Amino acid sequence: MSKDVNPDAVLKYTGPTKSFLCPLNANTYGIDFLAFKIRDMDSGKVVFEVAKDENAQPVEYPQGFDYDLLRTIAYKFPAEFLRYRTVGTTLRFKVGPNEVKNFRMIERHYFKNQLIQSYDFNFHYCIPNSTNEWEVIYDVPRLTDERVAEIVANPNETKSDSFYFVEDNLVMHNKASYAYVEAEQKSTASDSKSNKSSSTSTSTSKSQSTSSTSSSSTKEPTDKKEDKPNSKSGKHT
Repeated sequence: MSKDVNPDAVLKYTGPTKSFLCPLNANTYGIDFLAFKIRDMDSGKVVFEVAKDENAQPVEYPQGFDYDLLRTIAYKFPAEFLRYRTVGTTLRFKVGPNEVKNFRMIERHYFKNQLIQSYDFNFHYCIPNSTNEWEVIYDVPRLTDERVAEIVANPNETKSDSFYFVEDNLVMHNKASYAYVEAEQKSTASDSKSNKSSSTSTSTSKSQSTSSTSSSSTKEPTDKKEDKPNSKSGKHT
């Protein structure tokens, strides 16, 4: 199935997929997400942060465990999140013994099965056995007061598909749902491992790339943009 899914195809999707479009073992590059942070770019406020304990023992799952839970996450953000102009995410991840070329992430965000935003980022290259840090900037779509109220009133009706490609081959597919709550309730995320995707995907050299896309209307996706890495892009230490 994953061999039939390419970037051009997912950029045409008009709603979240009904199932995962590649198996967990499609990640043959050993891509493993280690830490993930989301912040408001204007205020610098961190609204979500999680990190994997790299020294923890491997988890033993019971017989019959649904491993798709490892790539499904439910976020809970403050309602003010919908008013942010730009959001920054920092992802720290490691890769296995093979080089990773043209590592591309496409995210499609929907509300009630209607596309509200599409993002397209490219890390370009990871050296073998490296730990990398990927920072991307999201322009948040401008929403009317009525749409904001509707999204807040319908928790988990906002969903996203995140597709990860290496040389245009789909290697990972994660899903998320979003609830937006009053400010006094803390931002959280829940899945069986409490990280962005504990299967084989989050953020010994370091590499940083900053990407940005223009925001679209609430009904149409953004056009694909080339990443614009900052001056630290490609730095390995």
